[in-house]
Amino acid sequence: MQMKELMDRLGDKVSMSRVRHWIDSEVLALHDRWSRKNGKLGEKAIRTAADDQELHAFIEKSRAPRQLELLLFLLEKGGEKRQLLRREICPRPFPSSLLNALIKKGLIEEFSMDPLQGAPAEVQPLHKLSEEQNEALESIKKGFDENKAVLLYGVTSSGKTEVYTHLIEEAIGKKRQALFLMPEIALTTQMIQRLQRFFGDKVVIYHSMMPELERTRIWKRINRGDPLLVLGARSGLLLPFRELDLIVVDEEHETTYKQQDPAPRYHARDLALYCAMHRPCSIVLGSATPSLESMENVEKGRFACVRMNHRYGNFQLPEIRLCNVSQLPEEEELLGPELLQAIQETLDKGEQIILFQNRRGFSPYVLCDQCAHVPGCPNCDISLSYHRYGHQLRCHYCGHREKYRSDCSECRLGTNRVKGVGTQRIEERLQKLFPECGIERLDLDNARSRRKMQQLIDRFERNETQMLIGTQMVTKGLDFKNVGLVGVISADGLLNYPDFRTSERCFQLVAQVSGRAGRGLEGGKVLLQTKDVGLDLLKDLRDYDYEAIYRRERYFRKQYHYPPFSRLIRILLAHPDRHQVQEAARQVGAHLTRIFGASLLGPEEPVVARLKNRYLRQFLLKVTRKGSPTRTKEALRSALDDVSSLPVMKGVRVILDVDPQQ
Repeated sequence: MQMKELMDRLGDKVSMSRVRHWIDSEVLALHDRWSRKNGKLGEKAIRTAADDQELHAFIEKSRAPRQLELLLFLLEKGGEKRQLLRREICPRPFPSSLLNALIKKGLIEEFSMDPLQGAPAEVQPLHKLSEEQNEALESIKKGFDENKAVLLYGVTSSGKTEVYTHLIEEAIGKKRQALFLMPEIALTTQMIQRLQRFFGDKVVIYHSMMPELERTRIWKRINRGDPLLVLGARSGLLLPFRELDLIVVDEEHETTYKQQDPAPRYHARDLALYCAMHRPCSIVLGSATPSLESMENVEKGRFACVRMNHRYGNFQLPEIRLCNVSQLPEEEELLGPELLQAIQETLDKGEQIILFQNRRGFSPYVLCDQCAHVPGCPNCDISLSYHRYGHQLRCHYCGHREKYRSDCSECRLGTNRVKGVGTQRIEERLQKLFPECGIERLDLDNARSRRKMQQLIDRFERNETQMLIGTQMVTKGLDFKNVGLVGVISADGLLNYPDFRTSERCFQLVAQVSGRAGRGLEGGKVLLQTKDVGLDLLKDLRDYDYEAIYRRERYFRKQYHYPPFSRLIRILLAHPDRHQVQEAARQVGAHLTRIFGASLLGPEEPVVARLKNRYLRQFLLKVTRKGSPTRTKEALRSALDDVSSLPVMKGVRVILDVDPQQ
């Protein structure tokens, strides 16, 4: 477990100095000590440094039996690459002195292994493309020749990555650079390892959580114009590319490409399109569930669209069924009888299961059975979520925590009851129903570090775990061959959010998590639990009628002038005093309405009206596609400068967000 997790569990009973004493006394073992000496990043590892002839000579002539034993241990346990982590050798079963002796003789060497990049591997040739993939590749190149961005619209498991690799190989073959953007670097180790097999040390990984020294080294290599494939999150766009030939934006629909807070607030997909236009270079956007904005660009002829309608190997898409849980008691609707039966059948076949619920914690809120009081966060206008681990109530916005108490703090008479369903509650119920089954949870509470997250995913990939319960983390780019069942606990619950993009996001999440099933030789199935089986969105998902979903969404967006038929600018006012921010919003609204008229919506309270002890009011400004965005932004900036001198604006923070995603 993580050190932070250990200290949380111990609470105030044990100090950090006491834990360090236990580590020094070897009561506890501390792993993952990262070495940054001499600019090296990673964990200490050992590998053979001599060639086979020198190793054989030492083995035949050595008069140091313990050194020989250590070398043979490394050769036997180190696999083909003949390397092991140092902690797997020292201090047990061999002392450091033996290791150092072999290092001095030049037989082995110590190096730093980055767990995210993995061990160096021999470069393999690219996989041969299927007929459909070849056609897609040629169509993409045709789109590039027409100087268009290309949308690669391929169903889940259609082999989009293989098409990317051939495009990347061409870019590197021309001694130029390629940028591969991913929505979250921590969740994409499978992709990283796959690309490293093909491109070896030409692959570099860049993201904001890396040490400054490592980022500086990568920065210099890119600035020199070295032919590289850069894998990165949205910050990768800010690197000083000299020879950029190709940009790949994988899962282009993901909202995590938008930098929400702090500034600069930008959307990596849109910025990538801007960079490709001005460098110039080729750009391909890939997704099984493209955003409505990208689909509209295809409709208008701005993007070329290449479709891949079949899974690689002609495997069938999983069967999707809707399960009605509206008549079930509250406890049973958590895991309905159809889903439980499907889980048992899948386990009997030796296949694995993914369950998706987009709420972490045990319960979203607790409720007094007498006065109906719901404990809220003292810093934010949001209810506290109950977490069974540590028996805590937590705010998922500011991080506030307090001890859970069963009696109501408001009326002192009632008892608090947990309400709603979180991933911890599902995990607890399944552990009772299937005690012999390996069950793990993938959410922000259980996988805060990249390393822990990767260990969890690796266990599931090796079939050491039969069931994986998770939030939207389980929907993003994971490829498991043995998943026979995907269950969505509350499909219609994803629609209960006041946002014009709610239906689109529900469709994307459910479609993406459904695509995790049936990727092997055996077919898969997907069960969507819902209280309303008549919802058009869910019926279209069941029938794989994505075009109907896009047509319906496009119609409503066009009717009410929402993106992609307009652009939005969010104007947010924040201040610790409720009355001041209300008055500031009133006066700002009056001034802006005189300039922008009906294009301005608000002021109104956001869904969460207070965050981190600041009260919020917001406006939405619609900018028509026919108008000039630059002129509108200049007019808005001028108007806000005019009101900034008003007394009521003293201390009020004004935040502008172009194309907000929330």
